[in-house]
Amino acid sequence: MIIAEKSDAAHAIASALTNDYKECPGYLMGNNGLLITWTQGHLLTLQEPDEINPEWEDWSWDTLPILPTYLPLKPLPNAQKQLDVIASLIKNCHVVVNAMDAGIEGELIFAYLAIYLKFLDFPTKRLWTASLQPTAIKKAYEDMKDIKEYQHLRNAGLARSMGDYILGINSTRSITLAGGGKTISAGRILSPTLALIYDRQIARDQFEEEIYYGIKATFQQGSIYYDSSFKGDRLIDYDEVEKIINLVEKQEGQVQFTDDTKLQMPPYLPNLTDVTVMANQRYGIKVSDGVKILQKLYLKKLITYPRTSSRYVTPDELDLLHRSYKALIEVFPNLKKGSEISRVNLNNKRIFNPENVQDHHAILPEATKPVDLTEEENLVYQIIVERFFLQFQAPVKTLQRKVLTVVNDYNFQTTFKKVIDYGWKGLNLDFTNLLIEEQDDDEMLEEEVDVLPDIQMDIAIKNIGLEVKEKKTAAPPLYTEGSLMKLMENISSLITNKKYKDALKGCGIGTSATRAETIKKLQDNGYVISQKRKLEVTKLGKAVIQLLRKSKSHLLTSPELTAKWELELEEIKKGKDSKHFNDAVANFTLNFVEEMKDLSLSDNALSAFSAKCPSCGKPLNENKKVYYCTQDDTDCTFYIWKNQYNKSITKKMLDDLIQKGETSLLTFKTKDGTRKYKARFKLVMPIKQGKLQLEYI
Repeated sequence: MIIAEKSDAAHAIASALTNDYKECPGYLMGNNGLLITWTQGHLLTLQEPDEINPEWEDWSWDTLPILPTYLPLKPLPNAQKQLDVIASLIKNCHVVVNAMDAGIEGELIFAYLAIYLKFLDFPTKRLWTASLQPTAIKKAYEDMKDIKEYQHLRNAGLARSMGDYILGINSTRSITLAGGGKTISAGRILSPTLALIYDRQIARDQFEEEIYYGIKATFQQGSIYYDSSFKGDRLIDYDEVEKIINLVEKQEGQVQFTDDTKLQMPPYLPNLTDVTVMANQRYGIKVSDGVKILQKLYLKKLITYPRTSSRYVTPDELDLLHRSYKALIEVFPNLKKGSEISRVNLNNKRIFNPENVQDHHAILPEATKPVDLTEEENLVYQIIVERFFLQFQAPVKTLQRKVLTVVNDYNFQTTFKKVIDYGWKGLNLDFTNLLIEEQDDDEMLEEEVDVLPDIQMDIAIKNIGLEVKEKKTAAPPLYTEGSLMKLMENISSLITNKKYKDALKGCGIGTSATRAETIKKLQDNGYVISQKRKLEVTKLGKAVIQLLRKSKSHLLTSPELTAKWELELEEIKKGKDSKHFNDAVANFTLNFVEEMKDLSLSDNALSAFSAKCPSCGKPLNENKKVYYCTQDDTDCTFYIWKNQYNKSITKKMLDDLIQKGETSLLTFKTKDGTRKYKARFKLVMPIKQGKLQLEYI
């Protein structure tokens, strides 16, 4: 039995390894004794704390830290049917083949499955391929190894999963309790992402404008005239500007230049971040919506699997690239000009680089003509197709002459550029790279010309004019969803510690699939708002970061925590026991909880109720026994008893009651404590005598 991660992968495997196969509910039956099924991503997740131990249901210091001693798995909603299919198939096979995606996440999904269905000791092989092309699948099947060869990778996946679970639950609960009761989500990815937005906004708020000066000189050599920019330290003192003018104005100098031919290659094939960032930048499509649109295009079989961080493909995709080119070239005639199919060949390492293909290769259009696309689907699909066709274009070829003019020891520089071949830029597509930071507006002068100026290095050159321009430094821009996604991917650019910087190169914080979800969660939780595509931190978001940074465990707000994890996980992948990592996570969590407990906080943005009185909309308050409305007059008498049915009603429960009309499912005890039962509180208005209703399960 072969277990793939997705149904399309299962079908590709069946097509490659069988002469014919039969479609069955939840699996495929080959005519050669192969059973092929799939998980469709994760079928299992980790249980909620109260599902592991009912005593952990209460959000209190007494229940922290929460440190499960085993992996507490449960089926995701609607997953039980497929789990039953896999469990039944195992009974009818001799060998299981793990054909999950080739990476740490694929190993984790399979490990969850093997643990939950209890087939860890079953004879198991590993089919390892990042390509779903028939030749790649056949070769991977021939080269299968015993699952034990991948044990260390599985251990790393399990350690990371459990670490994020423990850190997320304990940090969220302890920050919530320290802040006064409003539920505050935190974690290894969520918190540093919020900190990035917070720090950028603070830097912008505290920015003080600085005036500086630029000098442009006009030089003459015979019949040749050209402009050049002052090259040196930023000029902030006008006295220095006047000194330069006095020593340069109408003076002669010497000139030297260098010629170079530059080739600018097309942008790489796109990954998920590239497409969602570009859709956000061009069309204002939210990155989380961009991910959903990509999934729809994938399900329509118009693109390859989109949740990828790679910008390369393996040699096995050569045929697909050529087939897609031939199928789509007539659909997009505007992209045909100058293209040549021969440019996409196995020697092109900007495309074919299997060493840098991780779980999945770059996003490619399938050899299928698009039909019935929505407006947004078409916009996103167009981005992928354009980027694809650029690979069949020539590079931009430019002759560059860099001219340095020296007058009285002061340097002025100009770069002249003559385009010999516009190559891929001749298609006039918008593929401007979205920079994380704004470019320095004090760059040297560049000028595109038809003919390079015939300057002679052995003839003096004269300054015939000077222009001084007053400039102002610009505040750092607020992040957009797109620029934040790019920064999360390239977070190593902000790290100074070389060891941590190297650890984060190529991985960033979060994954290509979870970064958009993180940004959306920050907005859904009210920590961040989007104003004219710019991300701003709310009062609540600021309070969360300020609270976290009051403790010694402020590492939770830094990407360096991920760097430390990556270094340790790399050691586990090489064979190191995961106990050291697990113990380190537990110790960090314990220290974090203790520090949060010791913080003395008075009134703050976290202590306020997020819910308002359901009767009049005024703020709520509390005393030892009740939550009540703060309305001074007697028109509103809303209140709720804090203890009902032997259960304390927390602020989180109160928020749920006001906002949703009910709490989540809770565990209750009878008065004598001999029996437990499941129920949820419901708020039915008008509330009578402060009492809630119970809905029994």
